[in-house]
Amino acid sequence: MRCFLGLPPDSGLVTTLRQQVERWQQAGLQARWVPERNWHLTLVFLGDLPPAAQAPLMALCQQICAQHPAQTLPITRAGRFPNRQGRFLVAEGDAPPALAALRAQLAEGCRQLGLAVETRPFRPHITLARDLAHDLAHASAPDLVTGTLHTDTLHADTLILYQSLPPSAAQPGTPVYQPVAHWPLTGDAL
Repeated sequence: MRCFLGLPPDSGLVTTLRQQVERWQQAGLQARWVPERNWHLTLVFLGDLPPAAQAPLMALCQQICAQHPAQTLPITRAGRFPNRQGRFLVAEGDAPPALAALRAQLAEGCRQLGLAVETRPFRPHITLARDLAHDLAHASAPDLVTGTLHTDTLHADTLILYQSLPPSAAQPGTPVYQPVAHWPLTGDAL
């Protein structure tokens, strides 16, 4: 099962991001838009999770979530991912120390369980679209071009283990991210 650990956006942020996506769509921005049900902030991508690793991963997440408080992330800009020519449109912000610490501890714990964890630097983001047009000169979406995004703050009090399911006949080309397990972030603030 292809899995990742992530944080769900709260309803206030979902509303704000939905309004921004609608503005981009009305401005003619061409992309394959990610359904709201799939919006999340990935902390650790796990890839194919072996069945033998599931129970130890669940115990690890429970232990770590008991040590970390609910998380916040100001979402301040839009950008391409993973670089300026990337085909993904994301809403992103700079990781506060508490979020960076949670991510680092989860990644290290997963490594100690023998799971392959990406080594690229953590760049917290929510993917809003895929297959973004490379030439934005024609689009009348100034917020995207300048990178400024007037949104909100992600408030997350739960870590979720998501499973990536293949696209269905009802949603061709769109995987479904299904929650498998979740843990409340109940630790004291750092």
